[in-house]
Amino acid sequence: MGLLTQAKMEQAAAKIAGYGPQGSGKTATMVQLAIGLSLTFHQGAPVAFFDTEKGSDFAKILFDIEGVKLLRVKSRAFSDLLKVVKEAEQAGCCALLTDSMSHVWNELNDSFCRRKKIQRMEFQHWRELKATWREWTDAMLNSRLHMLIAGRAGKEYEYQENEETHKKELITTGTKMRAEGEFGYEPDVLFELWTERVDGAKHGSNLIHKALVLKDRTWELNGQIFTWADRKKYKKDDWKLVYNDFAPYFACLDMKGPHQAIQADRTSDEMFDRNGDSEYYRNKKRRDVVMETLDATMGLLWPGQAAGDKRLRLLVGEKLFGVRSKTALEGQPLQRLEKGSLILQMYEQQVQGGSSPENEEGVLKLLDELTVLISKPESPKAEGAPAENLPF
Repeated sequence: MGLLTQAKMEQAAAKIAGYGPQGSGKTATMVQLAIGLSLTFHQGAPVAFFDTEKGSDFAKILFDIEGVKLLRVKSRAFSDLLKVVKEAEQAGCCALLTDSMSHVWNELNDSFCRRKKIQRMEFQHWRELKATWREWTDAMLNSRLHMLIAGRAGKEYEYQENEETHKKELITTGTKMRAEGEFGYEPDVLFELWTERVDGAKHGSNLIHKALVLKDRTWELNGQIFTWADRKKYKKDDWKLVYNDFAPYFACLDMKGPHQAIQADRTSDEMFDRNGDSEYYRNKKRRDVVMETLDATMGLLWPGQAAGDKRLRLLVGEKLFGVRSKTALEGQPLQRLEKGSLILQMYEQQVQGGSSPENEEGVLKLLDELTVLISKPESPKAEGAPAENLPF
């Protein structure tokens, strides 16, 4: 077997993302999950925190209470985030908490615009920027670190027709994490956070935090809504109140096994030549060359419009390719066209050397002899065709 192997569980690290508005509990939720993972599976191993909005200063209290070491960097630079993944692995961390991913995405956009000396992104720029962003998604998915990613909530829009005015209007259709548009597809678990008052609209009412699981690849949590009451103070082991809700997802992972998400080093570069042309495009150019060569050679050998020349062109085409119409000829496999073109070019050389057949039977007989000849080793190649690509 080549690429295919027997399937087995190769996910040893949690990949979780959550988003919501201010005060919804993004940082606190991720911190408690990180503490729970450290204590449950990694004997209290350190947690790394990529902090874009000083949340680590307040989260440190929770880590201190639980006896889990917290390492952090305060930055919004995308380049720093890539470095932190490697540093956290080398430092023996079990998890990397990023809060907020929205700041990192904005910083990458701003840096790109400054380097390009542009005021705003245009269509042709997005492909280049997204290629850079994929360095993070590949690192995030393939790292053995548990990845806990918080982001701000953004709105999703689409155009819909107004039934009264029959005009297209831009309306809000939902929410998403405010980051690169497709980032929500990458984590295994994605949830949305928000807050509600216990007594509805009553001012001064206690808050409750809610999380709706929008995606869970294990199916265990899909569509579930978790509710956590606001707490005045964190007490030891309070992380379990949040962690236990996500425990069914963690239980599906092979925490002590190998971790292999995707093989990011595998590419399709070999499908393109040094000019960036694909095999399809190269074959198309070869087909164009061989069709032009066939047409030109036929025209040189039998250029007339008399019945005899027309008949010979049809018979030769049928002898070499098994078809008579030009449309059917263009549909022939490329290698067969190249082989027929080579035979015809060799026939032309025979004619130029004074061995011109006197009648139709002689023409077709000579073509048969040339067909046998090129089937032998070290036979010549057709114009514009690499010899190694020919089947004869």
